[in-house]
Amino acid sequence: RVARLHLAIVVLMGAGGSSMTIVEHTITARDGATLSLRGPAREPDAGQPIMLCLHGRTWSTGPVFECPGCEALPELHARGVSAYTLDFRGFGRTPVAANAPRDGPHPLLLPSTCARDVVDALLWLHARRAAAQGGGRAGARARAERPISLLGWSYGGLVAQLVAADPSVARVVAPDPAGGG
Repeated sequence: RVARLHLAIVVLMGAGGSSMTIVEHTITARDGATLSLRGPAREPDAGQPIMLCLHGRTWSTGPVFECPGCEALPELHARGVSAYTLDFRGFGRTPVAANAPRDGPHPLLLPSTCARDVVDALLWLHARRAAAQGGGRAGARARAERPISLLGWSYGGLVAQLVAADPSVARVVAPDPAGGG
């Protein structure tokens, strides 16, 4: 399905007085689940690096990457990086699926489920960059030539490490990953 853009617009100030408009991007995972990404309103420039930020198991991306005084997205934007955040299922703006089990281990938080969602987000980000470059072969080249970096905190670091082998990942930054990785 085509990603829908919800115009939940928030203007944040970054380093050096630089401002950017952050919007919520709602994408559909391969299993039909709705995932929430937050990032710049406009597509990244052709050569601009992209970073996807992943939260831990306790908090959504809001308290980790968008709290007052630590607005990571505008800070990265001011340094030339187009940064996005992804809320795992049941956190922040990403809902728990209606058919999610209510008893026993929560399968939506299994590292493998989160890793698949990150790959789906990476595909969406590459498609967005390709659309800005005219799509088609340019998109395939952009995916191969301009992989995306992952920044994962705690549980997000564990998930980022699982996705690290994907060819669309440039590098993984995982301060204090869950599991001691």
